[in-house]
Amino acid sequence: MALRGAIETANRNIYAHAERGSGCAGMGTTITAALTGKRIVVANVGDSRAYLFSNGVLRRVTRDHSLVEELMLRGEISPEQAAHHPQRNIITRALGAERDVDVDLFELDWAEGDMLMLCTDGLSATLEEDEMIRILSSESSLEAKCDALCVSALENGGRDNITVILLLNEGGEHG
Repeated sequence: MALRGAIETANRNIYAHAERGSGCAGMGTTITAALTGKRIVVANVGDSRAYLFSNGVLRRVTRDHSLVEELMLRGEISPEQAAHHPQRNIITRALGAERDVDVDLFELDWAEGDMLMLCTDGLSATLEEDEMIRILSSESSLEAKCDALCVSALENGGRDNITVILLLNEGGEHG
């Protein structure tokens, strides 16, 4: 798939840059990306997320590549414990950390009026889903919704990078 290949190429380039003594050795970054059409293809590496908002329901599409996510999946901690875990910022997969990277892909249907939200953990770690739903349900423009999500995350104590992208399926031939 083209999206997976593009991310794998980006990973190799980031890794090679770090290996050349650029002062970036050991650093990495996360990615969540989407290709849209009649169906959506979402790819992720790290703890940036994708959500699908459809008919008032917000569904998380991606899985975080993080220590606390792994602990939750094994039943060792609850989501409430994960939110305050001292190692909640440790990611287990990132672009540039190793020469090769596993990219998770998700293929979804989406209908006219559905929204896809791509966001960093600066947003998802500071906002409750009901606050996201409240903002996404508003009659505001996509830009105003993005602004409101970022402001709300900041007001809730967000200190990390807060980035959000909203895509709306307006119908038509390509969604």
